Amino acid sequence: TIGISGPITENLGYYIGAGYDTFDGQYRNALNNEDLGGEETRNITTKLVWNPAKTVEVIAKFGYTETDDDHFAAYLQPRSLNNCCFRGAPGSGIAPRAREYYVGKAVPDWNNIELDTGILRDAAGFAGVKLERKLASLTINWEALEDVTLTSLTGWVDDEERTAFDTSYGAYDPIPFFAGAFYQVGTNDQTDFSQELRVTVNSIEHFRITAGGYYYKGEVEEKESKGVDPVTRQLVDQPFNRFSGFPLTDEEIKNWAIFGGIEWDATERLTLGLEMRYAEDEITVTDTLIDPASVPTPTGCDSRLGGCNETFDSFTPRITAAFKVTDEAMVYLNVAKGTKPGGFNGGTLPDESLRAVDEEEAWNYELGMKSQWLEDRLTLNVAGYFMDISNQQLTTVIDTGGATTSVLENVGETDVWGIELESAFAITEYLSGGLTYAWTDSEIKKRISSDEADLMGWDGTFATLAQFGDVAGRKSPRVPEHMVSLFGRYERPLRDGNSWFISADWAYEDSKFAQEHNLIETGERNIVGLQAGLNWGQWEFKVWAKNLFDDDTPIDVLRYIDRRSGTLPSCNSVLGAPPFPTIPQCAGSSTSPRGFALTAPRQRQVGVTINLRFGASR
Repeated sequence: TIGISGPITENLGYYIGAGYDTFDGQYRNALNNEDLGGEETRNITTKLVWNPAKTVEVIAKFGYTETDDDHFAAYLQPRSLNNCCFRGAPGSGIAPRAREYYVGKAVPDWNNIELDTGILRDAAGFAGVKLERKLASLTINWEALEDVTLTSLTGWVDDEERTAFDTSYGAYDPIPFFAGAFYQVGTNDQTDFSQELRVTVNSIEHFRITAGGYYYKGEVEEKESKGVDPVTRQLVDQPFNRFSGFPLTDEEIKNWAIFGGIEWDATERLTLGLEMRYAEDEITVTDTLIDPASVPTPTGCDSRLGGCNETFDSFTPRITAAFKVTDEAMVYLNVAKGTKPGGFNGGTLPDESLRAVDEEEAWNYELGMKSQWLEDRLTLNVAGYFMDISNQQLTTVIDTGGATTSVLENVGETDVWGIELESAFAITEYLSGGLTYAWTDSEIKKRISSDEADLMGWDGTFATLAQFGDVAGRKSPRVPEHMVSLFGRYERPLRDGNSWFISADWAYEDSKFAQEHNLIETGERNIVGLQAGLNWGQWEFKVWAKNLFDDDTPIDVLRYIDRRSGTLPSCNSVLGAPPFPTIPQCAGSSTSPRGFALTAPRQRQVGVTINLRFGASR
């Protein structure tokens, strides 16, 4: 990376930067010995800063980025390791809809990753991700009156992305939706535009006021969505999509919001604040082959019109209080509401009532302290919080007539309790260190899951769904309970302002469950890093190691399928003996046994970094 900045005229400055970053994949594809996980990025950034008057600042930024990444590294943990939740033998009545599962820490075998990147290269010319991004932003700050500032923030991003992935994660064609359904090649164009106008007033005694408006429009055009026929090794059209059978869709999101806030210095030590925001999100998804002029915009979801349209509105207040106990210590209280807009599920669904997903809401209550101690040698910040989440959006798997699809559902209610601590300590003149810690207890309070019911022996009737599918009391998926980091640095000065240093850091992340069943989990991660270096004038030289002890714990676990060793019997074939007579509702139960896709972490890295600062020396 290199960057140059300086003045053009007395009131105009510039910055030009360019970067090239490459990372060779650390994993080998056992199928063809190709690299996996490699990354290559090229970018250029320009910026102009103009001050036409003392009260006006204009900042214009332009950027261009190209990314060419290899296929990501992922391992499909095989069905043969499953140790739980087997489908019962014919006539047994034991878990007639279960698809098998694994209990315990995931078992990666990073030397046996098998992804059919060859078939993707033959059909599409590459395997992985290609991205071309153009962006621009304009910031204008105008001090219209003393202590009154008007701000305009404008942003624009245009992405052209092409992907080619083996989504079987095992180099095979798992489900006969159509030939090559899991060798996915797609092209998407996405454009985002945003505009914010804001006024800030600091001239009223003891008060600070902010008010403004925001507008956003995002469009995603699905230009290509194809599979690769495993016999001909050619791209083929997909015969289905989210709505009416056409292969491509467009999605448009419009958001507008108005907001305002006020801070009041009630006393010399107490500051109170109130913020409010009202927003509307309009989401529209339509088939690209339907002429918008020929049909009305649907309200809700209408498969006959090939689309969905819904508006989600939200009001999100925030109340704050900060009290200076001393000049070095402050306690604060925040109460805020947050939302995640709703949306629509894709894929073939047995019931259109599953198409729309409601907005997720969360109330957050936080009490904390920020402080300096021991003549500012010790920084200590601590906070405790509680989040009350309703309509939380989580994935579940539903039957679609013998096959399955993954959809978002609103799970009910979740409570989150947490503590966060951050500290930094100048132990001696040359030695410093710090500790961070986060504890999170995220528990599902209300949720009936059909996935859980299948595992526990549900017969497929609505009457028994709640009996077998209640997951209240389970931990939320993908949320580690404990996270810790430690760091230390020893820096010794040399003559003429130069110095040498050595530092070390350790990061720990607790194991996290893949899904609400709380069965398979990632395992704990321990990442250690070391650095040593020399600062000499305008130069910095560093040698470093990341993940020194080569922790290979998976980053994440994706609940998936593994048909490589065969399929499961249909639900009807395992029922029939009293007291479990044949239940027609089971006919659509999936015949795909479970496997688990494990995301590979970065392995040990060792390197050298050299930085040169232009201009005056340190």
